[in-house]
Amino acid sequence: MSFLLALAAFAAIVAVYSTVVTVIVEGLQKVLALRSAGMNEMLRAFYDQTLSSLQPSETPADDKAMSSGSNKPSDAAKSFADSITRKTPSESLKFWYIRNWPLIGHIFASRRQKMTTLQFIESLAETKEGAALARHKPDQLRDALTTAAYQYERLGETQSEYFQSRAKLISVIVGMAVAVFINFDAITVYKELSTNAALSSRLTLAMDQEKLNLVQKVASDEPGQLESSSLMTPAIQQAAGDLRALGIPIGRKMFPHCEGYSHTPASADSRQTVSQAEAISADGYFDKRCGKTRQQTVNQTWALSFTDFLAQKNARPDGMVDTAGYWFSYRGHRIAAIGSNLQSFLMWALGVIVAGGLLGLGAPFWFKIFNRLSAMAIPAARATLTTPAKAPPGAPQVMVKASDVRPAMSSDPEDLERGFLTVIGRNKVMVSAEQAEADDIGRLEDALPGMKRGARPPETA
Repeated sequence: MSFLLALAAFAAIVAVYSTVVTVIVEGLQKVLALRSAGMNEMLRAFYDQTLSSLQPSETPADDKAMSSGSNKPSDAAKSFADSITRKTPSESLKFWYIRNWPLIGHIFASRRQKMTTLQFIESLAETKEGAALARHKPDQLRDALTTAAYQYERLGETQSEYFQSRAKLISVIVGMAVAVFINFDAITVYKELSTNAALSSRLTLAMDQEKLNLVQKVASDEPGQLESSSLMTPAIQQAAGDLRALGIPIGRKMFPHCEGYSHTPASADSRQTVSQAEAISADGYFDKRCGKTRQQTVNQTWALSFTDFLAQKNARPDGMVDTAGYWFSYRGHRIAAIGSNLQSFLMWALGVIVAGGLLGLGAPFWFKIFNRLSAMAIPAARATLTTPAKAPPGAPQVMVKASDVRPAMSSDPEDLERGFLTVIGRNKVMVSAEQAEADDIGRLEDALPGMKRGARPPETA
């Protein structure tokens, strides 16, 4: 059961910190406009590969979609994609004055990041190349729009797969950076949780409803619809602070920073570690690696500033080149200090790499893992603690965020045709032969009030 408790507590820690990674990745995708760029690339491919073959042969030259004939998209394809993804003025009033600035204007540009099939057909009708499809006969128009919808969805699936694989890579890179920044050594953390049942129990029960809702909100929001990082950051900081207050072995108090430790003089043997009482940090947590004599030497070296290093060398550098030489010597001195405790540093680096990879899996993954483990781990955590903390009251409520895209998901040919004709202004009701016959019968009934549907008219003498 201690294994289950440790795993649940570890999942709780990673779930909270993975929300940081998810929010950062979402912010990068928004700042770099990766989603709208992917949409543009997909529409350029549609223009070059499909649109020209769908247009009728009598299309005027000015409205004809001209393929580039190479892997590089044509200028016409770029213009077509821009016209499709550009939002209407009513949708894009925010930051309108910044969009014209050079270099950073694209960050605030209003571009559609996704479109349903029906929205695409409606937007296609607003372009001169797409409006040319209206020259088809009704049956041919329906076939052309169905083909356009099929190709749009096919290209969209391919683009989505590429985007997801790229997002995973970015997430892992960001996870590594976050692990280094917060000093998250996954191996040390799990080892501590597996041997400290009380800490594991406190962490498992500390995932109250508020923290679960926070993680679930990040996990369940649609890509591109995540709340602003400025609104999410305080809640994430509070959740992470609550976990750190319980004594999790994460942060600068841990190896290799070892901040807040007080040491007694070490023995002559550099491999000997001081006792636990001699290497306790200010908040009461003990990391035996920080008690090693070798690590004390490393800490003293790292605490040495560049100015103090120059004073020790009795050096007065003359000019930029001379200063740079001393600077590289100073950095080499610090790197050499790592070599004096190389084994511990290698294990720490491995733990950070593992932590970065786990954080890169994202909040959705760890929310599911903790939800599955908590049902079995919470009773064990309550039994472990003499004064149990308040457990999460039941399963977390599902928080559904309304999408700002209207639910027009239909790919039915009639819906596509109706949307296309409405946009270009030919919104007449097109009826089938059966409908026309039914209408004729209805008009006949109106002309003969005594006649009922299916009844023969009265015979006259």
